[in-house]
Amino acid sequence: MEMKQVSDNCFAVLIEKNRVCDANSGLINRGGGVVIDTQSDLAHARQMIELFSKVWPAMPNCVINTHEDGDHVWGNQLFEGAEIIAHGGGPYCLDSLMGGISSEFIVKFFMKHQAASANG
Repeated sequence: MEMKQVSDNCFAVLIEKNRVCDANSGLINRGGGVVIDTQSDLAHARQMIELFSKVWPAMPNCVINTHEDGDHVWGNQLFEGAEIIAHGGGPYCLDSLMGGISSEFIVKFFMKHQAASANG
């Protein structure tokens, strides 16, 4: 795994190829910080966080999941308190990843959050 600077405030973590799960991740180190995709397991997520800590000293306030595959979301649990932004259909796909939290609860949470965002 290696980190590459893409622009002044954007960084990419590129992982080794030919793994079963080989999603890359990104960091935008502006505002409260944004991580894009959180890796396929906790070991890789921790390694990603360690690399990002070289250019961003705090845990980011926001995580964006580009889609629900495990190699994009398994590290979410390490970003406690971060806002997680995902596609509206994600809750149904994430049900099996949420450790017993029902899809109904997740959908209600997303709908409530979406309504609050729409109202300002």
